[in-house]
Amino acid sequence: MRLIPLLLVFAFLLPAPFARAQSESQTYDPTFMTNGPQGAAKDAAAAQERKAAEQGFISPSSVQVSLVRESYMEDNQFGLRMSLPDVVSGCFSYSPLEYEANFVDPYFLDIKVKKYRKIEASGNPDTRKCDVQNKTSSAMMVLDKDDLKSRGVKEIRFSSDAGRDVYKVSLQDDVLELIPESMTVFKAYPLSGELKDRLAHDFGNASTIALQVPMVNAGEDITEQVMAFATAHALTPSEKNVTMSLSDNNKPTYYFKDSDGRFAAMIGADGYGEIGTITVMRPYDGPDGRTQTPVELRVFVTRPGTEL
Repeated sequence: MRLIPLLLVFAFLLPAPFARAQSESQTYDPTFMTNGPQGAAKDAAAAQERKAAEQGFISPSSVQVSLVRESYMEDNQFGLRMSLPDVVSGCFSYSPLEYEANFVDPYFLDIKVKKYRKIEASGNPDTRKCDVQNKTSSAMMVLDKDDLKSRGVKEIRFSSDAGRDVYKVSLQDDVLELIPESMTVFKAYPLSGELKDRLAHDFGNASTIALQVPMVNAGEDITEQVMAFATAHALTPSEKNVTMSLSDNNKPTYYFKDSDGRFAAMIGADGYGEIGTITVMRPYDGPDGRTQTPVELRVFVTRPGTEL
């Protein structure tokens, strides 16, 4: 009788699935099987991000969007400013915010915000001197009202690695409004309108600025002091606005003409700039009873429609 080798018998007795699994295990590639070419692309993108981070490049997770007008701009122009929402200080500097913009005629303006770079100060950390003033990264795209109108732009589509948001464009006469459909990443500031739900720019009121004193008490009359401050700084009452308006909390805002753009240039990315102080007299209870004591209040310049 011819004997079958023991090893061959054992192979015949193994369950079929087990035998197949052993055979496949020699060529199993989990990266290929689960992700395929898409997985390889993701890995390459992740490697690029790591390399960029090592070189100091950062992709913003949030971007603040504002409408501004600088003194060098023509009457029909305005600036779409994109900036980091946080202002920080330290022994480093930021590069401008990198972006790409393309008109997709008709109807769309696509803006992709990419990266910025944090640049560390050179030299020995223990001995170097550096500027530790507040810093942020920003970019500004100069646009023209007539160009937007001729193209029929209806939406600005913002995007970044962190997400995308769409702003509807409304352009009627001399008023431009950008109305966010969402603000997941790209956050409008300062919001205006009755519902505080949009960005607005009045081209017919381009040279008007507003003076505000946030620390004024509700109902306190500071008109005389603000007018004296404006006169000392060669500001004249606005021709387009009432001289003064009251906010919902009964605090005043004063409007003036800024013909040369000197004060408008002091408005920062947060929508305001500090330009001086006024002095008001307030009650003071002292050893001699109630008297009046001078108190200094800071004065800020903003665009009309911005509420501090």
